[in-house]
Amino acid sequence: MYLNILTFWVNIYLDSEAVLDISLRTPMNNMQTVNKYVPDYLVTPGEVLEEHLEYAGLTQVSLAERTGLSKKTINEIVKAKSAITAETALKLERTLGRPAHFWSNLERQYQDDKTRLEAVFYNARVQQVITRGS
Repeated sequence: MYLNILTFWVNIYLDSEAVLDISLRTPMNNMQTVNKYVPDYLVTPGEVLEEHLEYAGLTQVSLAERTGLSKKTINEIVKAKSAITAETALKLERTLGRPAHFWSNLERQYQDDKTRLEAVFYNARVQQVITRGS
């Protein structure tokens, strides 16, 4: 019932032949283990923006007009092809009423999680190459 060590396992399907389980626990000392959160999917800031637009009854075109940003920029943010910059966050704040730090934090968290996930895939690929080479 009481677990001293919690382990988060990520199953990564590298190809049709192999499935790897990767333990993501980091020992702090002899008594303690800290689990690291590694997402297996990402929610982009654009998805959140798109949901916010739907809730507010706005379109990408109307948001572009209200913020002074191009339609292309708004569409690229929604499709995760472009990041939300500090300037864009301020324009979204003035237009949508959500604080600029909300939009900036979404972008920062997305980039952090994306980097973590890429590292997990990279480490898994390296492990697979080492395993196959042995």
